[in-house]
Amino acid sequence: LHVSLGAEAVMLQILSLRVGFGQGLLSAGLELDLAFMDVSLSMFGTELSSEPGVRPTYNLILGVRFTL
Repeated sequence: LHVSLGAEAVMLQILSLRVGFGQGLLSAGLELDLAFMDVSLSMFGTELSSEPGVRPTYNLILGVRFTL
């Protein structure tokens, strides 16, 4: 399944909410954009088998970026 689709909504110019589908599995994330740093959290699914929906696993990634 090589089809992906996603959307992003920005609220108050500091909070970004993201949702989508990649490889037939749900993906979501949020980002908090502060003056000196950005904090983001992402969740996405990957398929461990050759057939879709048999062995999905979900991954969670936390990112912190400091800006000067």
